[in-house]
Formats: sequence, structure tokens, C-alpha cells
Amino acid sequence: MGCTITSQQKFKSNNVNMQLLSSLEDNKKFYSAQQFEREKKACTLYHALGYPSIPDIKAIIRMNMITNNPITIKDVNLAERIFGPDIGTIKGKTTRRKPIPVVDDMIEIPSELVPVQEDVTLTLDGITVNSLTFLTTISKHLFYCTTHYMPSTMAESYHAAIEDVISVYRMGVSRW
Repeated sequence: MGCTITSQQKFKSNNVNMQLLSSLEDNKKFYSAQQFEREKKACTLYHALGYPSIPDIKAIIRMNMITNNPITIKDVNLAERIFGPDIGTIKGKTTRRKPIPVVDDMIEIPSELVPVQEDVTLTLDGITVNSLTFLTTISKHLFYCTTHYMPSTMAESYHAAIEDVISVYRMGVSRW
């Protein structure tokens, strides 16, 4: 029982797939204003309880675990019909999908390219992400980007990071 704007229904008719969307306004037309207010209260209770499953919230109401609760199981059922499933709850309870495997996509540098690109101009920038400092570089004509974590902002740390970046470029040249 969500408090969202749309719910979906899928139909298959004469080998034609259709998907019909119904909005909250469309669903609201079939119920009185008093019923709609009760369903909003059921949604408020649902959110206040920390988004339990629908069978759990029905069990809580059926066992009278909340004193002086005006919400009934019928209100929960109607709220589920009007508002549809709660998108935040669905997203929050779904499992993480398997990530795409990392593929080593290193390519060989053509031997003709090395003498032409021997003089590399680097642009440097320091960035901070979530209070962590990084040194980023981009080579001017190769557009090769590097990022190096900076444990401190002292000059020695930056010097060591720049030497690491330069060694990466030297490794590319030394292969030829």
C-alpha cells in the first residue's frame, strides 16, 4: 500500500501488449471524500510504522497492537487500491543487481604515435569529494585522465603524486 501517484495494470488482448496507467485522480473518482480521507490516514499510519509489508500492517491492526487506532483493514485495502504500491518501499526492499564485470580494455599504443606525442602537457587540479582530497590530471593532446588520492595537502604529497603520474607516462613510452 503505497502513497504514490500511479499504479499500473498490464493486459494482453488479441496478441497485442498494452499497458494502462491510472493516476491518483482517476482512482479517487470511485470513492467518496470521506473514504479518501480515511485512506490518507491509513497511508500516514503506514509511513509512521516504518513501511511494513501489507500483511504485517493488516496483522498489526487485526491484533489491535495500536491502542485507539481508527484505521481498519478495509481502509488498508482501499488505500492499496487507490494509491498503489509505494515506490520508495519497493526500491528500498529490492536487492542489488550484479554489477557489470570490469573488463581490461587496455589497447596497445601504435609505434607511430609515440614519437609524435613525446612532449606531454599535463593540466593539474585538486578536488575534494566528501572531505577526501584528490589530484586530477589530464594530458593536453592525449586526453588521458588520472586521479590520485592525496593523504595530506603538503607539498611533499603533491610532489610524490606528480612523480607517480609522470611514471605512468614514462611506462607508456618505455614499451617502445
